[in-house]
Amino acid sequence: MTGTARRTASPLADSQDPQAAAPLVAVVIVTYLPGDELRECLDSIARELATVRHEVWIIDNASGEAVSTLLHDWAPSARVVRLAENVGFGAANNVAFARSRASHFLLL
Repeated sequence: MTGTARRTASPLADSQDPQAAAPLVAVVIVTYLPGDELRECLDSIARELATVRHEVWIIDNASGEAVSTLLHDWAPSARVVRLAENVGFGAANNVAFARSRASHFLLL
């Protein structure tokens, strides 16, 4: 990967406080031109992990500006990283691995 990632959403409040507990689980969703399934997935994550310290990472594989707005609307507390090029599933997950402080990862 060529260092072309740009963060488009503000990090969760937890990450701004160095004393805050690290999330237990990082849910990583790699997308390319996401549809309504992503919104349903995000709703399910919020429901099922409501009692678990977690963070959601959405790594977008160069879907474009219009998708960036949708991602922010659908998941305002998620950490969204827009890649300038489609690097594939594995490399996109590595972006979240490098940035998250979670001890466990759930890849979707």
